[in-house]
Amino acid sequence: MIRGIDQIAQKRKYIPSKPTKLAVVITLILVFTGCNYSGFRKDEPQQERISLPTVAEAEIIPTDKSSAFLHSVQDIILGNPEFDAVEDILKTYGVLPYLRQPKAFTLFIPRGSRFDRETCEYFNALFLEAGTQGIVDVFYAHAIDGRYDTAEIMSEMGSMSSNTFNILSLDEEMLTLSVDLDGVYTISNKGVEARISIFDQMATNGIVHGIDHWLVPIGK
Repeated sequence: MIRGIDQIAQKRKYIPSKPTKLAVVITLILVFTGCNYSGFRKDEPQQERISLPTVAEAEIIPTDKSSAFLHSVQDIILGNPEFDAVEDILKTYGVLPYLRQPKAFTLFIPRGSRFDRETCEYFNALFLEAGTQGIVDVFYAHAIDGRYDTAEIMSEMGSMSSNTFNILSLDEEMLTLSVDLDGVYTISNKGVEARISIFDQMATNGIVHGIDHWLVPIGK
């Protein structure tokens, strides 16, 4: 069972074991239909895309406690072409239920329509070793508890009189959010730094930001 956001008291470690018959079958399916150098997307009818408001339009959506946002985190990702590659991972490895968590969280995910072959092979290998939970934990490494739009991030920085803000991810790793004098926002984890380029995608159960690459060492 996939862990809920409020059930991550300890970081999970995995012990490699012999692949089950189901794992072998899934691997063959991924190799021949799901994963290749051009990405994860399969040749099958795709879910109709949701028409989402632009960032400017989203700013006028009522955000007080009596009014909900229009879309969930899942809706934001499925409805934005900038997140097509992440959408493929979520669907291929069964991670969509994670996005339906009722507790609010802020997610930083790579933008792009396709991932390269190295990234694809990384997720395939991780799935064989740790199953869906292993893929979920990658997303936990890119998420923090609560709602953090740019205004809240700047508020946290201001309270510490600093241009950086440290906070634990849902995978219990320290993330560092920074902004430079040119207004460029970045997020880093253990020396892996990504630029934030899509901001404040508001959702019923959190906020989504787009970054330029993963915060985990893919292929290393």
